Amino acid sequence: MTIREAINGFEMDNVLLGGKENGIVERNIMAIKALEVMDSQRWIPVEERLPEKPKENPLYDNKPLELYLVSVKNTDCGIRAFWNGSSFTDGWEKLEVLAWMPLPEPFVPQY
Repeated sequence: MTIREAINGFEMDNVLLGGKENGIVERNIMAIKALEVMDSQRWIPVEERLPEKPKENPLYDNKPLELYLVSVKNTDCGIRAFWNGSSFTDGWEKLEVLAWMPLPEPFVPQY
């Protein structure tokens, strides 16, 4: 179960309970959302888990690709890599990835 699925389940429980549990469900939802934010801001070892299989992406000619920041064996810096659901690549070759993390959302200026 993903963190997102857990949040959806708690939100459904909250609807079914009608708020009768003195805020327990709401607190659980907030705790899981906090974990989701923390998870998106840390290196995740590939031994722990891999990213979910990507859906077709209109940015990449509808190919199932997502971009991640990865730490590669025998390198000292993080690099950007594509994930296709089975392997990471830099666009030229398959990478031996040790850990990964989602990229942050793009900057949107506030005018």
